Amino acid sequence: MRFPCLLTPHDASAGSPSPGVEGPVEPSLDQLAIDRRWPVPPPPPVRLVAELANDAPPELTAITSRIHALCGGRVRVLGEPQPTDSDVRWIVALKLDALSHPLIVWLAPPTSTDVIPAGDQERPWHLSFESQLHEDDPLTTYINLQRLLAATAPDLRRLIDPEISRQHGPRELKPLLRPDFIELPAGCLFDTTVIPFESGKRTIRTRGLWRCHRPDLEMHDVEANAAHAARLVLDHLAELMLDHPPGIPGEHYQLGEHLRVTLHRADRRSNPGAIGPCAAAVVCDESPDDEEAREWSYPRRLLESVRAGEAAIYRTRRSTNRQARVAQSTWPRIVSWANRRATDEPRSNAGFLRLWLKVAFARPADRLGEDHEHLWFDAPPPIDPGKPKGTLLNQPAHREDLQPGDELVLDPNAISDWIIEYDSRRYGPDKIEKIEKIIRSGPHGAGLDSDANEQDPPP
Repeated sequence: MRFPCLLTPHDASAGSPSPGVEGPVEPSLDQLAIDRRWPVPPPPPVRLVAELANDAPPELTAITSRIHALCGGRVRVLGEPQPTDSDVRWIVALKLDALSHPLIVWLAPPTSTDVIPAGDQERPWHLSFESQLHEDDPLTTYINLQRLLAATAPDLRRLIDPEISRQHGPRELKPLLRPDFIELPAGCLFDTTVIPFESGKRTIRTRGLWRCHRPDLEMHDVEANAAHAARLVLDHLAELMLDHPPGIPGEHYQLGEHLRVTLHRADRRSNPGAIGPCAAAVVCDESPDDEEAREWSYPRRLLESVRAGEAAIYRTRRSTNRQARVAQSTWPRIVSWANRRATDEPRSNAGFLRLWLKVAFARPADRLGEDHEHLWFDAPPPIDPGKPKGTLLNQPAHREDLQPGDELVLDPNAISDWIIEYDSRRYGPDKIEKIEKIIRSGPHGAGLDSDANEQDPPP
């Protein structure tokens, strides 16, 4: 089977080499912008691993033939180097038109640090893909690698990203192989963790951004009650940085119309005189109250506004468009479920169910910037899926004809996001599978994972 559209091409203008010139030249605006970027050291490659269910190891010719077929023949073999590790069965270097760097493919058993599923009698074979992510569009490279590996691997048991300790089963990967697939969110590229200390403070840290040619992010000495807000801020900041790389250390980064943070070199916490490339940035307050710890104070006021639902953080157009596709594709399912719950549940339990809609409204023609403003509405079930009604929650920045409290009939084709709250748990469009687990597990969703509340609250 061939998937002629399996791999998404990068922007042709991104990463294109400059024509050869002789002698000194004036720096271009593009080069000046690059010189003002954060000095990230050369990033490590990204490695994705397919754990195979079949005990018989696939041969090199079978895998390369499969890749050729999936990529429409647009593949060149660069070489078949002799493995330096005796456990590696074979290795090959390929050049694909859709990837800006060579792809290294090899087959080996798991290493001593790999986690083997409980109950396995045999060590499963691992088929690994390794390449560099595109500097200006790492998300497209990453998605291409995931799709190609998922489609290439015979009898795939799970796909693993060892760098960020994340894995996906065949059911999760199946949508990626559809011609009309919805691309993964930017969060697939990195992981954000909260590290507790005996003092009660928290450090929040990302992993995976360095391989995207961006510094990983840190926030230190965060109060325990602000840790969740800090994690949300780092997630949003990382997503913005993928489209708009940060400037040099010490510069501000704009998170919203009136929201800024300062990024400082992480290595200067232990070595104040550190210079040269730096792989991590500490996210700090733009104007902290504590002058002695000025460089390292976390953005307390920003986190307070996030916790209060008052922070309007920018979203990239790519993220907004992607979220709108997911929201609209799941809209019929969530409305059907919400209406059924609102009807079946006793009136005394009506407070368990709430639904919020984010809807795109055209901006006035005389306003600069994006062509739409996205506003949140409270839309209590039962709902007419073709003509949902909602009450505006937030103050529009560019629509003077709308005010909080206005009740409107909304266009379902303009929905760009939704959040549902049931039994004190919140879910967005990407959690539709968890919502369906609620339906199967009883009236109060017993037994669900605790990460349901990771969804941003509406303002």
